[in-house]
Amino acid sequence: MSNDFIAGRLKQFSHQWKLITSDQFILDSVSHYKIEFVAGFPQQEVVPREICFSIQEQHIIQNEIDKLLTKGVIKETTHCTGEYISSIFIRPKKDGTYRLIVSNFAYCYGEDFERQ
Repeated sequence: MSNDFIAGRLKQFSHQWKLITSDQFILDSVSHYKIEFVAGFPQQEVVPREICFSIQEQHIIQNEIDKLLTKGVIKETTHCTGEYISSIFIRPKKDGTYRLIVSNFAYCYGEDFERQ
């Protein structure tokens, strides 16, 4: 397996997908995917508590965010009305790099769900 894998590039190949399918759902999903919320946009009752990271963890997190920005997987934004703030944390991968994890635990299980 090659180590040249780059995430977040699917939309760059949308012209190739058009050669193999005419399914509009697939073509839309390849170029942009919009999550449809059945009950409207999620409302956040409580902003998650701030997690204190070590200096080393802060550098790792910023590096991972920079990689996602460079790849176009995420984009920088500003605070806005109705925003939903999620906690983040990192976990080491087998290859020694780190995985940035966005925790939507409260949204998935409800703000009042108590973690055991």
